[in-house]
Amino acid sequence: RSRNNASSAQLLSELSNGTVCRRNFSDKSLNHTRLLNSTVTGTNFYNAALTGSYFQNCEFRNCNMNMSDFEYCEFYRCCFKSKKDIISSFNESNFIETEFYDITFSSCSFSGAFFENCKFVNTKMEFTTFENALFRNCEFKDINMSVLNLDYVEFENPRMDNVILPMEQIPHSIGILEYSINTADAIRVGSDSNVELSTEEYWNEVIPLLKEEYHYTKEYFPLANIYLAQKEYEKAIQVLHYGLENAVSNRDSNAEVLLQTHKDS
Repeated sequence: RSRNNASSAQLLSELSNGTVCRRNFSDKSLNHTRLLNSTVTGTNFYNAALTGSYFQNCEFRNCNMNMSDFEYCEFYRCCFKSKKDIISSFNESNFIETEFYDITFSSCSFSGAFFENCKFVNTKMEFTTFENALFRNCEFKDINMSVLNLDYVEFENPRMDNVILPMEQIPHSIGILEYSINTADAIRVGSDSNVELSTEEYWNEVIPLLKEEYHYTKEYFPLANIYLAQKEYEKAIQVLHYGLENAVSNRDSNAEVLLQTHKDS
């Protein structure tokens, strides 16, 4: 991509700290911006690069974040509100005590991102990946996740209200199976074909079929997750051994994930 690098990051920082920012930063390089106590409203970040930037106590309102690069950024006590779809990359970024309201994340990537004490309300997540992301003590309300890719996404102590989880992706994540079998939160399980099930129906009708499929296709990670959630620890350990042997023999990049799951069990 071609971007104008003329001190745009310095301009954003100088003009915006503690103020309201309405500017056009389309195609600009804003890498390593430091922005504090600011309201950023209606700002155009189209095709802008903000890699490695730091945001604290900032509110982003109706900004154009189409094709923006927010990788390796830090967001502390920030808030996102927008009527515009966000189509950006947030890979390896950290979000602490940050809130998202009425946002549509479309074709975004949050691979390796970290969320702690965050809140998501009425947030749409379409064709978006969170692979290897970690959600710790996060709250989700009025969200349909049925078409999300949750491969190797970890949830620690989630809280959910009126949330639809992705039917086939749940066993591929970490923490959601145990949560779904134990929680009294208002959650359901859905698919891209608009089928919705209660968690009880999911465990009684879908999980047995998925176990058969994973045995047949030798998908050891989701299979071990199911056994761990059902407290069948010996079967889980056996499956993990098979998975590790298979991953090592095939030089699978996810062998480390299997090994960590084995240690945690």
